[in-house]
Amino acid sequence: MNVELCVCPVGGIKCLFKYVCKGSDRVTMEIVEETGRYNEIEQFQHARYVSASEASWRILAFDIVDNDPPVYRLEVHAEGHHTVHFRESEELPAALREPQTKLTEWFNASTIYPGANYLRYDEFPRLFTWNRKDKVWKPRAKFRGRGTRGAGPSSAGASAPSEYNFEGSGETIIGRMYTVSPREGERYFLRLLLLHVTGVKSYADMRTVDGEVRSLFRQACSRRGLLADDAEWRRVLRESFSSEFVPLSQVFATILAYCKPSDPLSLWDEHKSLFVSEIRLRRRGTATVYGTRTPHFHMFFSRFKSH
Repeated sequence: MNVELCVCPVGGIKCLFKYVCKGSDRVTMEIVEETGRYNEIEQFQHARYVSASEASWRILAFDIVDNDPPVYRLEVHAEGHHTVHFRESEELPAALREPQTKLTEWFNASTIYPGANYLRYDEFPRLFTWNRKDKVWKPRAKFRGRGTRGAGPSSAGASAPSEYNFEGSGETIIGRMYTVSPREGERYFLRLLLLHVTGVKSYADMRTVDGEVRSLFRQACSRRGLLADDAEWRRVLRESFSSEFVPLSQVFATILAYCKPSDPLSLWDEHKSLFVSEIRLRRRGTATVYGTRTPHFHMFFSRFKSH
């Protein structure tokens, strides 16, 4: 690919693609006797075209496809929601088996190799490699024997954790977590935390902020300042109450459905008195919107809590 910088006031960039394996145009025409038989193999052979440049490229055994740098795919799952593979009639043993995924073994590696606690989940493949057979993270060979002098080998015959020194940039490898939609709720906030936290050993550690274990990943994200502030939605609710044009409950429902506030429950608790005041006014008939009345306060509150 040839990339040229277009020097112009617009400041655009023009990309020119050169198809090195395309070859010249080719048209094949054949007159045969109509027999009603279709030869699929012959049709396939005639449809494939290998140009001179592609043929020489293959004869010289050059790479046709390359992936550099390598990409490690990393699972993101909530506790107990990992994928389980099993054979028929082995469902129960598979369900009772302890999970061994890249995420859960990252938790365990933080305990086994404390020197690598500064790595995030997506950075871990640079210094560790995933053993598919044993389903564990193992340090790369280049970090072996660079640790404390005099540290003896482990009882299993492998290098002890103290023999590894994880200083350095490691390999040029990209760790890429699977995409998670914000509509998936807690799994989305778990992925968001994995992009920032280090040295955690369990899901509870992921939810711990300032020594306090939060019940939800969303709360941990909010406490760490990873979510947008709800000041805009607070202002919208106050202005809506003052204008009395649209029912406050309708505005709040719109915010919940389309605006994704960081902490909906706090938003509700802070403005609960406004909801009560507006409902009282509407029940007295002092304010009517579109000829309808606002649902009862307790009914609206119960529906909100259930969602």
